[in-house]
Amino acid sequence: SVESDTLSRNVFDYKYEDVQDLGMFIVTLNTSYNNYWLEVQEKDKKKTVRSIKIIDRNNVTISRLKPGNYAFIVKLDDNNDGIWSYGNILTEEEPETIIFTGVESALRANFEVNIKLDF
Repeated sequence: SVESDTLSRNVFDYKYEDVQDLGMFIVTLNTSYNNYWLEVQEKDKKKTVRSIKIIDRNNVTISRLKPGNYAFIVKLDDNNDGIWSYGNILTEEEPETIIFTGVESALRANFEVNIKLDF
């Protein structure tokens, strides 16, 4: 600035993931439920890497995932309020339904894996 009080210059290197190092799931859903989230979790770490509000039940593409083992979990929006409720022990309110599909899949770099979920 004109008062010579500028900060020192910082250089940041950003590393972008190469698409060939990542994989994708194409998930076909067979269900009668309308409002729910599909969660993809790293199987070993039990960490959710992607949570998707489902609108179109035909095919869901989950792309740009690192290679590894994944599990699929469904959280139902039982009261149709747009959020998944944890419940409340003080008011004896039950949490909304979680469906552990039991479907697990390995994903490799530059692979497309087709998954079918019935619930």
